[in-house]
Order: sequence, then structure tokens, then C-alpha cells
Amino acid sequence: MKKAKIPKNECQRLENLLSYNILDTPPESDFDELTRFIAEICDVPYAIISLLDDKRQWFKSRVGISVAETSKEISFCSHAILQDDFFQVTNALDDERFFDNPLVTDGPKIMFYAAFPLISDEGFRLGTFCVLDRQPRKLNSFQINSLKVVSHQVMSQIELRKTNQSLKKMYKAVKDTNDHVMSRERMATLGEMAAGLAHEINNPLGVISLLSAEIRQLVAKNEVDKNQINTACEKVEDLVLRIGKIIKSFKTVARKPDLDPLSKDNLMNILEDTLSISSDKIKNQGVKIHLEGDFDKSVMCRSGELVQVFLNLLFNALDANEGLKDSWVKFSVSDQPEFIVLSVTDSGLGIDIKEVSEIMNPFYTTKPIGKGLGLGLGISKKIVEQHKGRLQLDLKSKNTKFDVFLPKINISQGEKNVETSRPHC
Repeated sequence: MKKAKIPKNECQRLENLLSYNILDTPPESDFDELTRFIAEICDVPYAIISLLDDKRQWFKSRVGISVAETSKEISFCSHAILQDDFFQVTNALDDERFFDNPLVTDGPKIMFYAAFPLISDEGFRLGTFCVLDRQPRKLNSFQINSLKVVSHQVMSQIELRKTNQSLKKMYKAVKDTNDHVMSRERMATLGEMAAGLAHEINNPLGVISLLSAEIRQLVAKNEVDKNQINTACEKVEDLVLRIGKIIKSFKTVARKPDLDPLSKDNLMNILEDTLSISSDKIKNQGVKIHLEGDFDKSVMCRSGELVQVFLNLLFNALDANEGLKDSWVKFSVSDQPEFIVLSVTDSGLGIDIKEVSEIMNPFYTTKPIGKGLGLGLGISKKIVEQHKGRLQLDLKSKNTKFDVFLPKINISQGEKNVETSRPHC
């Protein structure tokens, strides 16, 4: 038996794995459904979501395996995490690394193994999503692609789980501090987004399941058509990309970046994140979204905070126009000598002149009791001012319109950003 090499970044990899707080946690249906799904697609008796710590491989989800972990020393997965992509052993008895492995000679007598590494956002290989069999075999191209696509979904679920844990810790940390009241408004917004997020993810997962059922029927009838399979794979890949984009957008606004330095980001990226994590609310209310102007402009910002600002303006617009026929919200961008102005206009007929001087004060709200603390605009105003800009209501507009003024990037800022900016999360 040939032992796997220890990754050069093993200490950092283990530290990254522990940050997810997932080891030795109970089974979760989100993971178990994906494991059962891939076992059916690959027609294997065993499928595992495996995570490797310093001495063992632990199974977050498993099909056909009764034990919850095995020694890392004898694991196939310890070899698989050394790869950047697909890893397959078609016949373990013919492979010098595994022919005398106890998992091959005794116990389950594994002959076949195939896996994709589970790679974290930070680039560490935490474990694998693998399928196994007691017979020598080889996955076909459709099965390999399916395993790849679903392994990405497994990692997305792990990242989402970590994000949700971070949100819970954030709420607990501020619960008894002076910032508690201000944080409640932000957490309420995140909670509303999280509810829609589950729906946005479950829908494409349902489509993936239907596609797999359709393919299984074609296989059973011996009516397999290469073009049909390729088309189905393309649809699955598009759905996984959509899920990944939604999760990435949610992570951007969920993190608390107030201590991060300003970095260069594109307004279209910020707007896409805003619309991505509010798409469920927009769809349910039947609101039309209009874009006007050139959004391909960059600003120095903390993107997560600006997404929070535009989400607040968007949610206020949606709440104010709820139930109205033919309601709409328009995002527009314009230039001024020193500022880029991004405006949010809705189909409402404006704000009562008596309320104009009060709406951005803390705790002032026109919403019904239980619909908010009246802190959203106050927080948004503070965020924009921290960006050296300003947030104001356009009193000349016949509809409700808020303008966000953000300073243009000068040459020195752009040059500095090349050296100091952080990757967009």
C-alpha cells in the first residue's frame, strides 16, 4: 500500500477545514439528497461526502456505508485531494497504491473509486465527493460531468452553511451591545433574504432532479441520444452557476465589512448582487425592474455595504408599492463633475412633504408596527457618508426617487487600489 503525500499547505488546509465547524455534525438532508442522487446517476452502491482532518476521513453524508469515518492513512480520498480535478481508480487491484489496501482486501473490498475534490472559496481541498463500487468499472462522460456538477453544489452547500453560522454568531455577538438595535434592522433584512434564498436554490435543484429522471428513462428505453445528454448537462451546469451566483451575492452582503479598506468595484457587480438576492421578492410581487444608463463604472467602496444600501432602497420601494397594479422600480446612473449618481426610483407618487425632513432620522418609519424599526435609511445614509458621498431624496421627481452620490475615482486612488484591494467576496 502506498501512502498519499501530505499536502504542502496541510496546516492551513486543516485550519480552513475547522473554520467550517462541520466535522462530527449530524446528517443533513441537503447533503443526503445530493449523495443519493449521484449514487443513482453513477449506478454505484456507495457514495460519500468525505472530509479529511489530520488523522481520519469523516463522512458528512454516505450511501451504502455504515461507518461514519475511517483512517486517513488507508483512505482513497487522501490521494484524491492532491488532485485539482477528477480522480479515478478503475481497478484497485491493478493500482500499486491500493492493491493491498485493507479497504480492498478486506471489509467492503473496494475495486472502483472516482471523486472530485471539494475546494473551498480560499482554495483549500477539504475533502471529496466520491463514488465507489465492489466491481472494476469506469464512469462514462455523462456520469463524470454529473459528479463534477453536483460536487460543486455540495461545496456551495458547505459554504452556505458556514455563512449561516457566521450570521448566527454575528447576531449573538451584538445582542447585548450598544449596537444591538441598529443590528436588528440589518439582521431582519438578511433574514428576509435568507427565506427567499432557500426557495431560489430549491427550484433549480428540483429541475436537476427532473433532468436526471428524464435521462434515466431514456437509458432504460435504450433511447440515449448524445445531443439530448449534452443539452441536459448544459442545463444542469447553468443551474449550478445560478445557484453559485445567488450564494456568492448573499455572502457579499452577509459579511460585516465595516473595518475593510475601500477597494475598487464595478457598479454592475454591486447591482447584480442586489438583484440576485432579492429576485424572489421581486418575482412574488410582480414588480418590473428597469435599468437606465451605463453601469460599467467603478467606485472605491466596500461592496457589501453598498449592496446593503441598495437593498434597503429596493425593499422600501417594494413595500411601498405592494399591491399596486403595474408597479416598477428603476435603477439609473448618471455623471456629475465629482460624483457618480446611482438613483432608485419607484412607481410610488412620492413621500409626504411633512415626512421629508424626518425619514432619515433613526427610528422614524412610516411602516406598520412589526415591519421595521425605521433604521434602514439612517444606516444607509451613514454608510454612504462613510464612503465620502451622500444619500438624498429627489424632491423634484414626481415619483419616489433616492439618489446615491459616490465620489469618482481619481488616478491616485486607482493606482493605490492595484496594490491594496482585496478580492471581491
